[in-house]
Amino acid sequence: SRSRRGNIYAASAESMRIVCKSMMHEYGCYRMRFYIPSSSSSSSTALECQGHGCYFLSLYAVNGFADLSNISIAGCGECSGTECVNTWQMHCGDAYTSENAYYGHSVDDDMVFENTCNAASICECDSPSFRLAYQAATAMTAQDDATCDLLDADESCA
Repeated sequence: SRSRRGNIYAASAESMRIVCKSMMHEYGCYRMRFYIPSSSSSSSTALECQGHGCYFLSLYAVNGFADLSNISIAGCGECSGTECVNTWQMHCGDAYTSENAYYGHSVDDDMVFENTCNAASICECDSPSFRLAYQAATAMTAQDDATCDLLDADESCA
């Protein structure tokens, strides 16, 4: 079988907003590559996740996880807290040659990885801005699920 991927190139944009939505086992942004703007150029990247939309992500950013400025995660009745995220793969550096993985909640060979990085210092996975944004996002309550629109139509015909 052939692997299909989509690419979003926004590394030179002023800002970027990524919205990933899906119900269980659909994984909205799976197999997508997002090249996000560098926060050092006064740009920002917001990441909005609903359900399992951000379960697997593949991100490319010069400064790694530090380039994610705003993260929101709503379980939408599908998941809660860190269970909404399995693995976010980050490629960083000028030519994206460094790589690190962030695990929200992952089980591999009977080992559980929860809210941790493969290697903390690579790709700024230990940056305070990323950690604070992620912790705030995963601390959302059931009330935050009220903003979910997983089943709303993207388009409507009159």
